[in-house]
Amino acid sequence: RAIEYIRAHAASGINISDVTANARISRVTLERRFRRAMRVTLHRFLTHERINMAKELLSDSIRTFRGLHEIARQCGFSSRKRLNAVFAATTGEKPASWRKKARRKMDA
Repeated sequence: RAIEYIRAHAASGINISDVTANARISRVTLERRFRRAMRVTLHRFLTHERINMAKELLSDSIRTFRGLHEIARQCGFSSRKRLNAVFAATTGEKPASWRKKARRKMDA
């Protein structure tokens, strides 16, 4: 149930409290069960979903240019700066660099 909620609402800027409220169990119980079942924390899963969404939009924006501000907003990040920080921490590269690599792959 938590996974479905995260996948459906990750772009709307939800947080762990929102996921907990939707699951109707305590945060501690949900986090423990989620980690046991998924082998990852709720926060990491939510971040992963947002980053995957950003990668899709960055790839798509090669054809239909979307700025990083718009992509950040569409993925539920509070700002372009926050997207840059989380994307770099997660993938090891900045969104603009990732987009350039994706563009080179398309051109090849």
